[in-house]
Amino acid sequence: MVSDAADPAAALGDEPTTSPPRVRGRTVGFLAALAALTAGLLYALTGQSWLDALRPLDDLSGLDWASLYATVVLVRLAAPLVADRDRLRLYWSRLRGDPVGLLALAGVSLFVLIGAIGPLLTPPDPVVRPAASYQPPVGFTTPEAVSFSCVGPVENGACRGTWQFPLGTTAEGNDVATLLLAGGRVALQITVVTAALVVPLGVAVGAVAGFVGGLADDVLVGAADAVAIVPPFVAYVILAFVLARGAGDMLLLVAVFGTLGWTGVARAVRESVRSRREASYVTAAVSAGASRPWVLRHHLLPNVADTVVASAAQQIALLVLAEAALSYLGYGVASVNSWGSLVAAGTRGGVFGDLLTTWWISTFPALALILTVVSLSLLGDSLRDVLDPERGGT
Repeated sequence: MVSDAADPAAALGDEPTTSPPRVRGRTVGFLAALAALTAGLLYALTGQSWLDALRPLDDLSGLDWASLYATVVLVRLAAPLVADRDRLRLYWSRLRGDPVGLLALAGVSLFVLIGAIGPLLTPPDPVVRPAASYQPPVGFTTPEAVSFSCVGPVENGACRGTWQFPLGTTAEGNDVATLLLAGGRVALQITVVTAALVVPLGVAVGAVAGFVGGLADDVLVGAADAVAIVPPFVAYVILAFVLARGAGDMLLLVAVFGTLGWTGVARAVRESVRSRREASYVTAAVSAGASRPWVLRHHLLPNVADTVVASAAQQIALLVLAEAALSYLGYGVASVNSWGSLVAAGTRGGVFGDLLTTWWISTFPALALILTVVSLSLLGDSLRDVLDPERGGT
């Protein structure tokens, strides 16, 4: 089923030209929220306490402010879809017929839930308990000699896991479950900020290049090709060195990967727009006097949502993996407990900290990482089919 924009009669709908456009209340609220969050982000980056009333906000990092900023942007982008209840019901009816899509949605929902509220249920900083190092998970045992002091029962020289540390502990005695929740927050923040960078940049460049064509298409495609050549990993390390911030600035990491990761979305949107720009409903709208921006917004962009979602999901999944790889290699933020750094802690944990003896330290964050990346990728593929405007009803 093609979007309503595909109806030539709908395409002839008049574009408001006789009176100045009205600024909607939600637009004013959106801009006000962006202004407030921009001030908060600048406050976090400069480290200046302009007002004593702002001192309680000192605990919020630049990545925290950027995540709030990105959330507002994404909510604003998704608002038209949420407001269209009939279309939402249609999409849900399609998704219900896709078991893989439902499982992927459940995995992504669990990831969002853990990242959003998980850290609120745990201490802000991991509690170091040297006497509780290398405690095994519940239901498992480890040789008593591995643990400094077994917290659970000891049976036949083996330390048994206890519900005090359901997923075991690290070499420092940190609760793995707590670190896992903290890593989920970091991964969710990376996902949100990246999406807020990748989607608008990719859609804007791809839509303009595909619809306008000519010189604009050549320039924008050339710019996208030039950006795609730059390896994000190398750019991040170089910028961290040049800015003297050290290879460990999480906000810099998502900024680099986000601003260099939109090219795949742009290419996909460009091809999709090019294939539709000669459609009858677009021709009718242009003949009726509609401007190019109006045609793009009301007719073409609603019909490329499937392309945007699928491409963005793949890019975000790759960035989550990239952050984990950087943290594993020691390029992450030392004070940030990401899944990658937790995996690394399980393989370089000291005398007994090897993957075979204290397997739980690396296994649980690795499983969380795999579940998140696979769920994001599969959900993107499923939503591509669900949002396809040329697909029939249910």
